[in-house]
Amino acid sequence: PAAVLARKIRAFMPFPGASADFADTAVKFWRAEAVACGDWQPGQVIAANAQDGVLVACGEGALRVSELQKPGGKRLPAAEFLKGFPLEGGRFS
Repeated sequence: PAAVLARKIRAFMPFPGASADFADTAVKFWRAEAVACGDWQPGQVIAANAQDGVLVACGEGALRVSELQKPGGKRLPAAEFLKGFPLEGGRFS
């Protein structure tokens, strides 16, 4: 469930952190909240834009990720992260 994942992201900050793979790249999640959503495949990126942040479907609900980091990069708000690493239409594993 998205609520459990959101709590784990908070609990594991800053170490060891929480991450997921996107196109063979580990993306670290720093800040997220659980939200309600329709019927999507878990891991599917529902939205990825400056207004919504990164919305990822979970088994129950969705995770709105508002702060992310790619390997070797800085911790960034979703709007800034998406300028250099588009996620729209992709899938996390």
